[in-house]
Amino acid sequence: MKEQYFFADSTEDKKAKRYKVINVKAAGNRVAILTVADPGGSLPAPLKLIENPLCTKGRFLPGYIVGYPSKDARFPPELRTKIFGTLYNVQRIMPSLYECDVDKSIIHHDSTTLGGCGGAPFIDLSTGNVAGLHWGGSYDDNKKHGFATTSDQILKLLNTIQ
Repeated sequence: MKEQYFFADSTEDKKAKRYKVINVKAAGNRVAILTVADPGGSLPAPLKLIENPLCTKGRFLPGYIVGYPSKDARFPPELRTKIFGTLYNVQRIMPSLYECDVDKSIIHHDSTTLGGCGGAPFIDLSTGNVAGLHWGGSYDDNKKHGFATTSDQILKLLNTIQ
């Protein structure tokens, strides 16, 4: 059974387009490249990937994640409510500072994300382009640690299927 994914302002949006996954073209480094069927109308415009990541270890740059945070029980409830209120599963912008690891394969960021944000684009503020793809995070010692695969790694994966 193949999954279907939502691309809408809310998972509760009755007019949300559903895109049926036809196949997985490639997968690696916590990223999957999918082929989807167009349900009619036009597909969303593609986001531009940064071809040469600007980030380096120790150089923090401004960015943000655009995702759909859910009411994640793993995050401290009082802090979750202070940051996100009581409205979840709607599109939000979550600001951040970020740096890359030494080989520029992983972005380390401090954006406050919750479950439901995995797969969200990590946007570089200076260019407006995708610097990476968010895939996880943790909250410990009163600090948020987030992770994303860099656009460089995504482009390498795309080059394996073209």
